[in-house]
Amino acid sequence: MEAHLERRREAVELETTRYRVSGTIMLPPEGYKSRLSDHLNEAGREFLIILDATLTPFDEPEGTFDVPVMMLQRTKVDIIFPVAPRN
Repeated sequence: MEAHLERRREAVELETTRYRVSGTIMLPPEGYKSRLSDHLNEAGREFLIILDATLTPFDEPEGTFDVPVMMLQRTKVDIIFPVAPRN
């Protein structure tokens, strides 16, 4: 039997040394590990999965591109914050 986990989409923006990234991550709807900070600090989590990501290179702002899914090594994140959902 397949387990179905309820998730909610959290719109985020983050920066690495080379890119500004906008997209969404999946979090539990409430309770344990439902906060963005809990998700980022979870032991054993090496990568963040970001959905519907838009990447903008700092050295070439007109070079923005979109990807449906990306995996970003957690240690590469300089700053991350939740934002209002994109329409």
